[in-house]
Amino acid sequence: MFFRSRNLFLRPLWPEDADGLQALMGPAMFERTNAWLNASDLHAASVAEHPRLPRCLVTLPDRSGEHIVGVAALLARADGVYLEVWIGQDYRGRGFGREVTRAMAEMARAIGHSGLKARVDGACTAAQRALAGAGFRVFAEGERPHQGSVQIAPVDVCLYEMALISHGKGVYQPSFAA
Repeated sequence: MFFRSRNLFLRPLWPEDADGLQALMGPAMFERTNAWLNASDLHAASVAEHPRLPRCLVTLPDRSGEHIVGVAALLARADGVYLEVWIGQDYRGRGFGREVTRAMAEMARAIGHSGLKARVDGACTAAQRALAGAGFRVFAEGERPHQGSVQIAPVDVCLYEMALISHGKGVYQPSFAA
């Protein structure tokens, strides 16, 4: 699935993207995201994707071509469809996380999902802001480590969700309302 947002272009991952993606992410991060990227498929002759679970390369097009900004995916898990987004270090802090999150929510709505979830490390405040800015709401927080009655660390994991609700005539739209 292809999607053009205000600044970015999201397109399917292709086998020839593996080297550029690994260069952006670094070998360690590339391996850590292997579970949801399924990097082995990047090297296959063709990537057979489930049509309702897109995995996208996020690019910033300009006159010289496209620059890889990150990756995004929708994943089916036992308790729902989850959004995964990774933005390259050089592109963070420019609103691209929020833009990709909104684009993926629009894709999810367009292909018939009724809601999305996301799981974020409690210490990753940038991801939390991107999700909140795109309309996600916290629905569960992980454990807050304590020593006696004093909290000694941030939340381990925050779980977010967004309803892609119907606004009449059976048409689903992202719920960006408070």
